[in-house]
Amino acid sequence: MRSLAAHGIVPSSSVHWDLTTPELYEYTLSRGQGELAHRGALVVETVPYTGRSPKDKFIVREGSTEADIWWGDINHPMDPETYDALYQRVTEHLGTRELFVQ
Repeated sequence: MRSLAAHGIVPSSSVHWDLTTPELYEYTLSRGQGELAHRGALVVETVPYTGRSPKDKFIVREGSTEADIWWGDINHPMDPETYDALYQRVTEHLGTRELFVQ
């Protein structure tokens, strides 16, 4: 049986594993979360999250790799305690959501 427990996620909702492209299209279209373009591409709107944030890259600062990272405007340091707290919040949140895993 598949599990997300190794990642700290204990789902309380459905988990869909390795769905095919047509199955993902069906889910999206049946929920009204997208539509098909002229030649069959799936189109979805992601507003307000419309792009990547290149300056929002955080890396845990720790001794074994600290000297190998180019710290600055792009790679921001994060202490291990902050990472652990964020990881806990993310895994708890994911546990409450319907998940699509590949």
